[in-house]
Amino acid sequence: MKISKKAFYLILSSILFFSCNTQQTLEENTFIISGELSGEIPCQLILSEIGKTGFKPADTIVVDEKGKFSKTINLEEETLYSLSLKEDYITLCPKAKEIITIKAETSDFSGSYTISGSQESQLLKEVNAHNSQVRKTLKSMSDYLKSNDINNLDSVKHVFVKRLQQMHAQELAYSENFIRKNKGSLTTLIVLYRTFEGRPLFDYRHDLTMHKETLEGLSKTLPNNQHTLSLKSFVEQKERENNERLANANSK
Repeated sequence: MKISKKAFYLILSSILFFSCNTQQTLEENTFIISGELSGEIPCQLILSEIGKTGFKPADTIVVDEKGKFSKTINLEEETLYSLSLKEDYITLCPKAKEIITIKAETSDFSGSYTISGSQESQLLKEVNAHNSQVRKTLKSMSDYLKSNDINNLDSVKHVFVKRLQQMHAQELAYSENFIRKNKGSLTTLIVLYRTFEGRPLFDYRHDLTMHKETLEGLSKTLPNNQHTLSLKSFVEQKERENNERLANANSK
């Protein structure tokens, strides 16, 4: 059967219209998490939004008996997520219309996972790998002291203190470089709030420089985002507290 040119163009127009509308819907408010796990399956993954008040459960993703999973997630605004398997988790920073693919071992979820389809989530994977290496180094230093019968701790104390100071300086440089290189990305918040030896890497009680730099970037790219507004409120509050502390100290 021969189709007339007019009918052909009508059909083509309908297909393009439907395609564009579907694409627009995905682009505006959804992304997909899919992938495959190996190990103890079937199981469940818990997706939680990392908001200004903490972790808020967003969705449950079922992993089938073949280890495969896929779920379309609504995205009202750009935000950060944790994807948890039992007590282990990874951090994601999706954008609308991204199709994120994750592969991992259930026995070492955060240590074995690979990720594609999300540039900023890939950045967070690199940060996770860096943090993991730092934790291993600190643990090996601690284990050395515990496993070796050192009668005089003072003889090695200065060596360990010096090494910790070097590592602290290296982590400050790493984090500052990441924030400046990825200015305006929500991933900078994860790096801004890193800790070292149980304490904030960037001590906001004495210096808010990096907090302000992070806020400056986010204010340009995501001015009305909850994370930007929360950081703005935090910086303003800490500035007031720091000014009051200085005023009290000068009045004595």
